[in-house]
Amino acid sequence: MLLTDKGGPAQLNLWEGNGAPGLTARGGTGLRNRIMSDRVKLAREITARTKPRFFENKPEPRRIRKRFVETSPSRGGGTVAFTEAELTAMRRRADYGGISAEVHPQVALERGFALRILFEGLKRISGLRVVRKKRFKEQQKKWRKKQRARFKQKAAELRSNYYLSGAHKKVDIRELDGFGAIANQVIADRMTKMNYDRLYTLWQAARMSPDHMPIVEVGVYRGGSAKFVAESLRCANRTPHFYLCDTFTGRPRIDPEIDTTHRDRLKFQDTSLQSVTDFLANYTNVEFVVGDIFETSRLLPQGPYGFVHIDVDVLPATDFCLRFFAPRLSRGAAIVVDDYGVATCPGVKKAVDSFIADSPDFKLFHLLTGQALLFRT
Repeated sequence: MLLTDKGGPAQLNLWEGNGAPGLTARGGTGLRNRIMSDRVKLAREITARTKPRFFENKPEPRRIRKRFVETSPSRGGGTVAFTEAELTAMRRRADYGGISAEVHPQVALERGFALRILFEGLKRISGLRVVRKKRFKEQQKKWRKKQRARFKQKAAELRSNYYLSGAHKKVDIRELDGFGAIANQVIADRMTKMNYDRLYTLWQAARMSPDHMPIVEVGVYRGGSAKFVAESLRCANRTPHFYLCDTFTGRPRIDPEIDTTHRDRLKFQDTSLQSVTDFLANYTNVEFVVGDIFETSRLLPQGPYGFVHIDVDVLPATDFCLRFFAPRLSRGAAIVVDDYGVATCPGVKKAVDSFIADSPDFKLFHLLTGQALLFRT
């Protein structure tokens, strides 16, 4: 039989071997799984529909075992066999009136009728429909053409995407001397959600920071980006005092009207001060400032700072950090604000835009990485 479903055309073969008729399905996305998952319902449907004609006043078996045989699953095909009750019913029908199943021509007709019942039950349960062979080939050709068109459309979208535009011409930053090895190690540690692009922004901003000035990161999480900055400066033979500010218990403040995607206060709680301390134990220039930045900022030096990294995701903390650290930023230093161009963090963008509007001596660069780079002019 030739079938079609939403996943495309497929072929269903009704067969008979060793006296046990069955069904083989190949092709069609999800067709085999649908057949296998519906086999118990199918057996019940067939038994219910065949009982009046097959049993014909003869005792019905008390137990109906639903054991099915499945073959060649690795090839994407499968076989559904009849239950014992169905086989018994077909044999009774074929041998009814003492007619031998081996010699009487009616046997082939009756067995074909039984297979037809199986197929009708399958159609009724699985929602498939029958098509002619010519129509099947036409649908198969049409489906493949549609798939090719869809693939070409996706390829065209990727080629026109501004993130991938000219990608084959660009330098692979992972191969840059010094950066690639550190970034590979930090990403392999799985202690940060940043990828190579955002890490490369931190790499440049940290290494261009003025000498002998403290640096700070607000929003440490598991310490991945902090380790990257510390290791990047160590490779440049620089060990400035590095302040790491975080609650290590999630976000203490959000704006309920703007930070709607960050209402879950349990988010970012899968970390602890002890785990981050152990992770950064090799960096003696690191100092932790634990608590809400609104309250712990008084524990920080008054500046000037050589580099500031803000990664807090929400409006209140971003706005406070910008207005606290910007006046204390050294000439030639930079502030990197993460998630400025990320749709799920509208509070960050609002805080940065508001700060830039109120601070004419600062310039904003919106990077394609989603980060914002702020400089004092």
